[in-house]
Amino acid sequence: MKAKNFTLLMAFMTMFVISTKTLAQASGDFVATTSGDYNTAANWSIADGMGGYSSVASTAPSTSNNVWIPSSIIMTSSAACNALNLDVAGKFTVGNYTLSVNGNLTIENTGVLTSVNANGGTVADLKIGSSLASGPCTIQVDGQLGSVDGSTVAGSGFRTGIDAGGTTTIQGLGKVNITGLRPYNNNARTQTFVFDMDVNIMNSANNMPTLTLVNGTAATATKTLVINAGKTVTFINDADATLGGSTNGTAVQSSTGGDILYDIEGTLNTGTLGGLWLTTTSSTGNTQSINQKITLRVGPTGILKLGTRILTAVGQPATQSIVYDFQAGSTIIYQGTTAPTFTGFTGFNQSYMNSFSNLTMNNSGGLALPVATIVNNTLTLTSGTISLGTKNLTVVSGGSISGGSATSYIVTDGTGVLNQAVPAAGVATFPIGASISSFDPVVVTPASATVFSANVGTTLSGTASSGLQYNTKEWNLSSTTPSSTFITLTPSAITATGAYPIVGQYVSGNYTNRAATLNGNTYSATFSTFSPFVTGTTDTPTGVENTYNSKVNIYSTDNQINVDNLKSGDVIDVYSDNGQHLVRSVAVGSKYSTSLKQGIYIVNVKSANVSTGTKIVVN
Repeated sequence: MKAKNFTLLMAFMTMFVISTKTLAQASGDFVATTSGDYNTAANWSIADGMGGYSSVASTAPSTSNNVWIPSSIIMTSSAACNALNLDVAGKFTVGNYTLSVNGNLTIENTGVLTSVNANGGTVADLKIGSSLASGPCTIQVDGQLGSVDGSTVAGSGFRTGIDAGGTTTIQGLGKVNITGLRPYNNNARTQTFVFDMDVNIMNSANNMPTLTLVNGTAATATKTLVINAGKTVTFINDADATLGGSTNGTAVQSSTGGDILYDIEGTLNTGTLGGLWLTTTSSTGNTQSINQKITLRVGPTGILKLGTRILTAVGQPATQSIVYDFQAGSTIIYQGTTAPTFTGFTGFNQSYMNSFSNLTMNNSGGLALPVATIVNNTLTLTSGTISLGTKNLTVVSGGSISGGSATSYIVTDGTGVLNQAVPAAGVATFPIGASISSFDPVVVTPASATVFSANVGTTLSGTASSGLQYNTKEWNLSSTTPSSTFITLTPSAITATGAYPIVGQYVSGNYTNRAATLNGNTYSATFSTFSPFVTGTTDTPTGVENTYNSKVNIYSTDNQINVDNLKSGDVIDVYSDNGQHLVRSVAVGSKYSTSLKQGIYIVNVKSANVSTGTKIVVN
């Protein structure tokens, strides 16, 4: 295309966009024609509905006027400002006043609606949708709403109050960096807020909620908040940044009526210092809310990232409830560097989260489990410990544990146990430790499917006889369906110095000691019954129950690898010639075979204290 033609085309397109926007201005709409103060009438002209103006305005815009701020205009305010529907293509900077937009708010891709005030309680109020009793209401942001970079300094303003009924949608391709969002004061309408874009929310740190559905009225209208899949709402790290109620440490939702639903289909990140503030009404506050229910739903694609502050309490426990609906596939993440605290109010019953789909521990400050907990899919240990105390932690059948290390594990510092379903011949790791400074994991490979329970402590059930030494950790293992199981036990420190490694099983008031394999700090042996176990050494093998195998026979026939002369519980591992692990199985009899395609394989058989390996060719 020739340069002249291209220039003409671009000019035509620009004129078309301007013309389309101008023609959208209805007769009587206010259009800013001069930069300056929003409440100065001379800065406004009245649209004639045909792309021009009928007159200069005689008053500033009111809540009954549609208002347009073109891209060439810069407006400020020195008092409260009003509009019906507001379209910002230029720049509008609001002082410490209320901006009331009684209809829809549109910020064009060139538009900026911001504040001169610093984050800290002196920010401007943005009230939206008062004239839309039944909705819908749209907040379209293709430019910038609030601060340009998500900082909590000057320009981060707008406590945003939604007054529209029905559904209000926040959408667009721009930036939203505001200090808070909530229903506008004393709103008695049924409301649904939908986040269909990424939003940053910076709490004003002045006893104001960050993100809440608290009604502020005794009416029983329901309130719903939805974060759509693929969208993220982030609380900038502030100690008062919470989902739910007020943030001054004592406020209760005593004037809140109706049920509340927080529905997270995308991601809500409360920051490393923030969290949840979910409370129903008090028994003396609002009798209209006697049956109030608050639901925290995290959908199949939802992620809820929580910091250190968890306050969830029920004021009238006989009739009210907080429901945790964590759908299959959802993920809850504890994050940060300070241990989460679980608190409530005097006279309230604390409500705990106790059943998760996926749970991730990524808080280096650790976590004390407040209640017995179930994980249905994956428990991921990334950073920090989870202390059980008297509470049990259960990973159900089909679930698994990933991660686990000396810096992230389950502390069994009381009677609580880690329960985990293990399939037949499956290998399951129990990343447990006796304290926050002692990582003492267990690995089990049972012949039959079962549920294992495990904990570890520093108190031994018995004492070592002469010639025996035990390390100062005792594991208590149990199985719902006992079978021959290969067990590895790894104490965090070895103090036993004898020549021969053993595993002792406490039975009938004494330890029965079995010869074991010691690899680094890990002791291995096979058992079919379960009770407290210790690791240690003996000076001589005399008196130690011996489970040595005679030599196993490994050979190939046709397309099979065969192993003879096994004992139940022996572990057979098959590797490709390049070291890839292909098969692990636990012997349930004296013979084992598996079919494989032609090639060269390495077969390793591990008995209680003997490891036999050989290279096999399958034809």
